[in-house]
Amino acid sequence: MNKPHNGIWVAYILSIFTPFTCLISGVIAIVYAGYRLDKGEDSEVVASHYYGLIRTFFLNLTFFVVLIVTVAPQTVC
Repeated sequence: MNKPHNGIWVAYILSIFTPFTCLISGVIAIVYAGYRLDKGEDSEVVASHYYGLIRTFFLNLTFFVVLIVTVAPQTVC
């Protein structure tokens, strides 16, 4: 594994834990991805992976918010 590409693996590993840690690791992953994108030192391929991670995070966030909003009122007596 090349040294410049270690950051993408950190972001991927953190994003895997998103559903299990109430999206905290997802927030860390997108902040890290945004930081790496802002530095602009990575190749275009790596940058596209960072954009994909950010999109996936917000897709998961939307899914869980919709799930909670639709299920929570049905479980309250």
